[in-house]
Amino acid sequence: MRVTWNHFEFAHGILSYARVEYYRELGPGDGTEVSHNILTHIGECGVCANSTVVVEDNTISYAGHELIDMHQLRTSTSGVSRSNPTILNNSLEPNPEHAGIVIDGGSPQILNNTIFECHAGLVYISQPGNPTVEGNVLKNNGEDIQKNY
Repeated sequence: MRVTWNHFEFAHGILSYARVEYYRELGPGDGTEVSHNILTHIGECGVCANSTVVVEDNTISYAGHELIDMHQLRTSTSGVSRSNPTILNNSLEPNPEHAGIVIDGGSPQILNNTIFECHAGLVYISQPGNPTVEGNVLKNNGEDIQKNY
C-alpha cells in the first residue's frame, strides 16, 4: 500500500524506525526527535528542522528541494520557534538536483553526517547564529559548501 502525504507536522514525540516516502515535507516541532528512519522520494523538504528537533541516524534521499532545511525563525500553529536543531550521524544521499542541508540563520549543531552526491552539500543562505559544524563527510557533491550571503 502506498500513501501519499502532503505535510506531516508534529509538536511532541518521536518518529523512529519508520520508512516514510512520497510526502511533501516533514515538520517536527520543538523537543521532538526524528531518528533511525528512511525518508525518501520527498516532494520538497525531507526534514524542515526549524526548531530544536534532533535529527539522528536517518537515511534521507531524493527530494524536490533540500534533504534538511532550517531557518532562523518559524511560525506555526504552535507559535514561533527558533532553529537550533541537532543534525547528527545522518546519511544524506543522493539528491543530485538540490542541496543536502540548507542553513538560513539559527544555531544548528551539524555533526558527523555523510553528505554524498547532492547538488550542493551545505548551503548557507544567511549567516548562522552560533553553529557547530564538525566531522561531516562531504563527497561527490556538485559543490561541497556554498555561501550565498
